[in-house]
Amino acid sequence: MKHIQCSAGVKGLVALAAVLAMGAAQAGSSVQVVGPASVAPGDLFNLAVNGADFVPIVGGGLDFSYSAGLLELLSVQVAPAWNFMPAGGVIDNAAGTLVGLSFNVFGFPPMSLSADFAIATLQFRAKAPGTAAVDVAASADWSFSTPDAEVPAFTLVGTSVQVVPEPAAWLLMLGGFGLLGVRAQRRTAAR
Repeated sequence: MKHIQCSAGVKGLVALAAVLAMGAAQAGSSVQVVGPASVAPGDLFNLAVNGADFVPIVGGGLDFSYSAGLLELLSVQVAPAWNFMPAGGVIDNAAGTLVGLSFNVFGFPPMSLSADFAIATLQFRAKAPGTAAVDVAASADWSFSTPDAEVPAFTLVGTSVQVVPEPAAWLLMLGGFGLLGVRAQRRTAAR
C-alpha cells in the first residue's frame, strides 16, 4: 500500500472544503408553507407548515402574517411529533397575524427531528375574492435550536392563495348584469 504525504496547506484546504460542504447542506434547510393554489369564498382549507432538509433540531418558533381582509385563521394544530409543550400561538384575525407558534421535542435519550418533517397545520376560511398572501417569519421568542443549542441556518418560504368565486357565482353575476342591460335598453327605447 502506498502512503501519500499531504502538506499542511492541502490539509487546510481539505478541512475548509469539509466545512463549506456542511454549510452548503445547512443552507438548503427551509420552512415552507404549502396549500391549495385557489379556493372559493367560504371554503375551509389547510396550509401545511413543513421543515425541509434540516440538520437535527429540537424545536423552534414561527410567526405568521396573512391577508386579513381575505382570510380568517380558524385553528392551529402543531404536528404530534413535537411532544414537549407545543403552542399554537395567538391568533389576531383583525390584524392578520399568528404570533408565537412553538414546537419542541423531548425524550430520553435526547430526541431531535431532522431532514423533512411536519411542523403545523393552519386551518383558514376564505372570506373574499383576491390574492391572499401568507408570510412566515422566525419567532423572536422561540429560536430554532439544534441538540447542541446552536441556531441552524434556514430560509422561510410563505405562499399565496387565490380566492376566486365559483363558476356558478360568476354565471349568476353575469346574468344579473345582462338583466340590467336589458332593463336599461327598454328604458332607452321607451323614451
